[in-house]
Amino acid sequence: YTAFENTGTNGNGVCDQSKTCNQNYFRDAVNAVGLCGHGDWRLPTLTELEGLQDRSQAQAPYINTTFFPNTKSGIYWTGSGVFGLNSSQWWVDFANVRSASTPFRDIQNHVRLVRP
Repeated sequence: YTAFENTGTNGNGVCDQSKTCNQNYFRDAVNAVGLCGHGDWRLPTLTELEGLQDRSQAQAPYINTTFFPNTKSGIYWTGSGVFGLNSSQWWVDFANVRSASTPFRDIQNHVRLVRP
């Protein structure tokens, strides 16, 4: 999924709500079907997603796969924008145990949702 907003120009491209390419579409679709009986799933903050990284794992993905089976090794979008840079979005990498931000919100990365 991309980190585009539901409508409008974000970063260096456009994704409108009728397309299934953005993380907000995925979140809304999960909430609409009531995954696990809940409709309050959301994108995690940078701190929440970084908190799931587990450096004690022998290999990627660097997350406890007992609790998070089937996690793909790679980059996951957060719901956190960069303060003062409206077009940038934070991401967390479970392949290299790092995080960073990018203004290129049209890049396709993984999405993991959390609940309050």
